[in-house]
Parts: sequence; C-alpha cells; structure tokens
Amino acid sequence: MRKINTVSSHPLTADQVFIFGMRVCSNDVDKDFERFTTKSLHSLAKMYIGKPGIIKNEKSARIYDTVVVSDIERTTRSGDIYCELIAYAYILRSEVSKQLIEDLNADMVKNVSIGCSVASTTCSICDEETCSHVKGSVYDGKLCFKNLNSPVDAYEWAFVVEPKKPDAAMTLDETIQHCYKVGERLRKSNPCDTCAAEHEQLAHWLEELKKLRVECDGLRSNWYKCAEKVKALRAERDAAVSDLRKLVPVWKWDGEKEQSSREEAPKCGCVDFG
Repeated sequence: MRKINTVSSHPLTADQVFIFGMRVCSNDVDKDFERFTTKSLHSLAKMYIGKPGIIKNEKSARIYDTVVVSDIERTTRSGDIYCELIAYAYILRSEVSKQLIEDLNADMVKNVSIGCSVASTTCSICDEETCSHVKGSVYDGKLCFKNLNSPVDAYEWAFVVEPKKPDAAMTLDETIQHCYKVGERLRKSNPCDTCAAEHEQLAHWLEELKKLRVECDGLRSNWYKCAEKVKALRAERDAAVSDLRKLVPVWKWDGEKEQSSREEAPKCGCVDFG
C-alpha cells in the first residue's frame, strides 16, 4: 500500500483497491521487426510508475510498481536472454469498476499496448540509424530489425484487442490455465460436456506446443550462433587469401572463378588461333 499511496492522489486502504499484474513489453522482436533493448526496458520501468491506464475507453487504473525479469532458459529471436517488463497496477473498487474487476479475474482483459518515445532507433545489422537494410530481411544468417534505444518519455498504456508487442498478450501458460478454467466452468454450468472436453483438449495441445516452442527457441539460438561462426570463418579465409596473394601474386584458390587469359570467341563462332 505504501507504493500505491505514493502515486495516488489521496491515501487509500487495501479494501479500496483491486491490484493486478501484467506483461507490458519485452526485448524480443515484435511483428513490426522492432524491439526494446534490455537497457531500454529498465528505463521504461522507471518511467511507467504512476502512469494511468485506459481500460474500456476509460482511465481507470494506474501503475504503482514495475520490475524487469529475465528468463535464462529462453532466448529472443536475436539470440539474447529473454527479458520482459512486468507492471503492477490498481483499480479503485466501486459499483462502476465491479464488472471490470470481474473481467480481469476471468482473463477477459489481458492484451496491453503502450505508448512511448525513444531517442534513437538503430539497425541490428550495422548499428546505424539510417541505412539500406530492410527490416524483416536476413543478412548472412542474421535477422534485420530496429533496436529502440534510450526512451525519452512513457505516455499511457491501455488494454486492447490485439497488442503490437506480442509478449504483451496472454502468455502461453496463462492461455493453458484459462482453457482449463473455462472447461471446469462449463462442466459446472452446462449439461453438455462436449465443449468442456474440447477446451481441455485444447489446453493439452497447447502444453505440447509449449514443449515444441522451447525446442524451437533452442534450435533458433544455435542457428544464429552457427551463422556467426560461419561469418567469422569466412572473414579468416578472406584474410588468409589476401595474405597469400601478397606473397604469391599469381596464386589462385579453388573457390575463385577461373578467368581465361584468352579473349572470348567472336559471336560468329570463329576462333582466333593467332
């Protein structure tokens, strides 16, 4: 309550508020091929404390605490350790907010969208702000995306139908638990067990998907590491070839295209033997 009263306009007690947590954003690449750096997440964590949130078109919640957490068993699309910004917010309990609180408890309101400004965006390939690299393309095995650096200001946050940041949505674990809860609720309130069984089956399939995602993340990370090794080996090879050419100017290696010293034959098909 001390943290809540730090950002509230007047003192509040525990029975006056409903508190909840939410995933705001992460350092993974989003569907627009952009991502916050881990350093940016820590800056945003400070900026979002005290910021109001829009839920169902009304400013009805406020963030009172934030934390950046890491998952060492998970990697981002760029091969970094996965980090995410978690925020904790509160809503004043009232007749008006009663339905909203019930929706939050039932996981019916989960997707978060944020608004902020950053000082610069740099390319993941060349680390420049302006370049010819195209977001979403792959260069020498490396995905091109924009790094969002040095946040300047954090505006509002809101629950939306579909967030820009995929990790601001319901997590896979939360989705699995949600399916089980729906299945249990249907069994109690609905005489038809078919729908409940389908939700439970969906939860089972999602659990299998979760296992596959972990394997996929590991393979993706290894792929990026292999691509970097190949790039380094190519650089070493080119350096060795350059050194050999300095020592033996006429030396050629098998990887180079052989160039004939003779001129090409005339287009008429005649060959000059002179």
